Amino acid sequence: MKIWYEALTGKQSLLFHHIALYYEKLNHTSIFTTRNNDYTELNLLKLKRKFHSIGKYGGSNLINKLIEGTNRIQNLANLIDKEKPDLLISFSSPDAVRTAYGLGIPVLLINDTPHAEAVARLTLSLSKGLIHSSSIKSEKFGKFGVTKFYPYNGVDESLWIRNFEYNSDTLTELNLKPNQFIVLRTEESQSAYYQKLFPKISENGTYLEYIIQQYHKHHPNDKIVVFPRYPEQYKILNNYDVIIPSQSVDTLSLLYKAKGLMTGGGTMARESAMLGTPTIYTFPMKLAVSEYLSKLNFPIYHEPNYKDAFSLFLKIIENPKIEEQIRQQKLNNIETPVNAINKALSDLGF
Repeated sequence: MKIWYEALTGKQSLLFHHIALYYEKLNHTSIFTTRNNDYTELNLLKLKRKFHSIGKYGGSNLINKLIEGTNRIQNLANLIDKEKPDLLISFSSPDAVRTAYGLGIPVLLINDTPHAEAVARLTLSLSKGLIHSSSIKSEKFGKFGVTKFYPYNGVDESLWIRNFEYNSDTLTELNLKPNQFIVLRTEESQSAYYQKLFPKISENGTYLEYIIQQYHKHHPNDKIVVFPRYPEQYKILNNYDVIIPSQSVDTLSLLYKAKGLMTGGGTMARESAMLGTPTIYTFPMKLAVSEYLSKLNFPIYHEPNYKDAFSLFLKIIENPKIEEQIRQQKLNNIETPVNAINKALSDLGF
């Protein structure tokens, strides 16, 4: 069987790479597609994963999103018609799902963001099934037209965190010392759901300006590593005394030795918490998959007000990290998506 994976974010590149490794060991073949956005292409290169980069992210403007998406569908159609995969596995990519549906290719989706209504409406009803964390009620997705659910007791990120091995070269490359730096990740301010849910938040700015300035006052000897999402955020943050990696780095090793992480999103927050590092996510609503980890006593906290989040951050980075043996025991009790995917594939007749 040839499986087509569409990886559009850093998380998706890791998720689908590890899923592909699992099925490649069973003699199935893979084809990866992506687009020019964030660190995704660099991640795939670092993973030594062959891929087709088609098109680019449309930014915050709706007309640009539509045009870029339409262009991608045309180019994806030409590629996929030649490759003829048997199945698409996607994290609700409208471009890939529309292409697959038009070419008669079954679609299997993974999703943990029911709040992203635009992509949900464009993809879920065209899928044969949805894999999702049991921390999210299936009904949250059902209103978008999907009828077959494959929940599992875990989070997506556990798939690659479970087998994590620390690489000290990562800190050496960035001239960092363990526990003498923090990591910051900006908001997803240009995404369609973010602008719809939180229109008062600037699509090009970032609250990290405040965090950086304040943290330097409290810990002048610590370094700050920042991961912007968009060029506009990069231009702003590059004016500060911070480290912005110019290429894909082993962020897991970075997070493992950091004092703490503050992020506007969810993926890196869950990675960091499962690595035992004190973490705050400032997304304006609680995320069920992140709260799932909080209930398991991983060090992940939610605070949408960035000034309050900073005050809390100063406190939690002083807490001792989870003992490694306890951390591993916790991880072993978290399920990965693979079993749910196997069940879905069996139901589809693969």
